[in-house]
Amino acid sequence: MKSNFQKFKLAAEYAPIHIIFTDLDGKILYANKAVGDVTGYERSEIIGNNPRLWGRQMPPEFYKKLWKTIKKDKKVFSGEIKNKRKNGELYVALARIAPALDEEGNLAGFVGIEQDITKEKQVDLAKSEFVNLTSHELKNPLSIIYLYTEMLLKEKLGKLNPKQKKSLQKIMHANKKMINLINSLLNVSKIELGKFINESKIVNISKVTKSIIKEFEPKIKEKKIIMKAKYSGDNSILIDPKFLIIILQNLISNAVKYTQKSGRVLVEISYDSKKLDIKVSDTGYGIPKKDQGRIFEKMYRASNISGKDNDGSGLGLYMIKSLINHKGGKIWFSSKERSRKNKGTTFYVEIPISGNRI
Repeated sequence: MKSNFQKFKLAAEYAPIHIIFTDLDGKILYANKAVGDVTGYERSEIIGNNPRLWGRQMPPEFYKKLWKTIKKDKKVFSGEIKNKRKNGELYVALARIAPALDEEGNLAGFVGIEQDITKEKQVDLAKSEFVNLTSHELKNPLSIIYLYTEMLLKEKLGKLNPKQKKSLQKIMHANKKMINLINSLLNVSKIELGKFINESKIVNISKVTKSIIKEFEPKIKEKKIIMKAKYSGDNSILIDPKFLIIILQNLISNAVKYTQKSGRVLVEISYDSKKLDIKVSDTGYGIPKKDQGRIFEKMYRASNISGKDNDGSGLGLYMIKSLINHKGGKIWFSSKERSRKNKGTTFYVEIPISGNRI
């Protein structure tokens, strides 16, 4: 083990990212040069100490989960961590902490790698601020265009011939598409800026779900989709209605959009005192295996739907995953693209009733 440790030190010493090696209790046995450069501490202050020296900025649950992952489960932990430099300046690091095993496979310590991503986070924040401001400025004129187009289509300002009506319907469709995109951008920027305010109310789940399904009724009828919704448990829940609507709208919209004619869409919602479960299944195109790892990325769209639908922005799944993560919940999916019998995708959402953190 000692010879391996020496090799590790030689390889890590001048690496550009922060690398430490600790014993089973978190006592630092080795820290490369970058640790001092990032944290501001001398190596003599670091060795023999604990990463708490620059840490202790995250909630206790975060560290509890971290230790469980690396020590009890013996798995790699990765995520963003907020730390503090010696001069008191806070910074954000992308951390990866892995258990180190000896020759017999026993746990010997831990290897921690951190990359200071503070500047990148600041750039992302500036982008989100810009998107937020720009979206607000764009929304007002688009809403005015929508109102006047609607008035023209209802012939409140005079009779229209069929050609004029068709042209106005195209304007209305394009305008709706732009407003939906702006709303998505606004919601994404609010989440990223931490401005998505939680306003919990008693919500009737079946009523909300039915109203959302009704929004997609024209498309459901046009494609002759068999749409069903099932509910179990209490029908009322204390939750932010905006949050619930965004999740259901995006999952149901995708299911309807990417299901072919005469397909099926099933929405299942169950609720108890601990959690809310949402399941949306379809018999659509499915998600190719090569795309499955990236499906929750911002602006990402699966390769097999290219050209089949131009209304998607690639923001929906990213947005709802971000919201669900903030709530302490989780979202995942199962999908089959090739099998004719089992073709389609099912999305699962699990949200704890307690622990809403937005």
